[in-house]
Amino acid sequence: MIKPKKQLSIEIVKDKSSVLAIARSLPHFFSNEGLASMTKDLKTHILRGAFMDNTLVGFVILRKADMRSLEISWLAILPSYQNQGIGKKLVKESLKYFTDKKYIVCYVKTLAETANDDGYAKTRAFYKSLGFQALEIINPYPGWSDENPCQILATALPLSQK
Repeated sequence: MIKPKKQLSIEIVKDKSSVLAIARSLPHFFSNEGLASMTKDLKTHILRGAFMDNTLVGFVILRKADMRSLEISWLAILPSYQNQGIGKKLVKESLKYFTDKKYIVCYVKTLAETANDDGYAKTRAFYKSLGFQALEIINPYPGWSDENPCQILATALPLSQK
């Protein structure tokens, strides 16, 4: 018997508690302080989710930084759904929506390569695969500890269609 292919859709997320549940399932990336900050951001930032057969499997939270630029504030995919192209589709479709609204740049802040963390090395590689380029490392970054240097990556919009 052939299993039917699961359907992936990118949509606005209504149930914010499900987003926090995904973040809590990734404690290496989401500390208690991070979860508190995310909870605050969920009140004002834009939230889009990746749904597999109507089940939320990942999310991206975006902030309009100014009239022409966006920041990816938070992004996560459940571990069992990682490395399947879901994160790329989520980011690409979400940024395409804003490109159509005349946004021209997107950036993200993440743990810098100088911190030598394998999990965040994969995070940076993910963003670079989408066309993001490393711009700057700031240490200390306001609100981040000295042990967590901030690296800013950015890309022009629209994203390449590769």
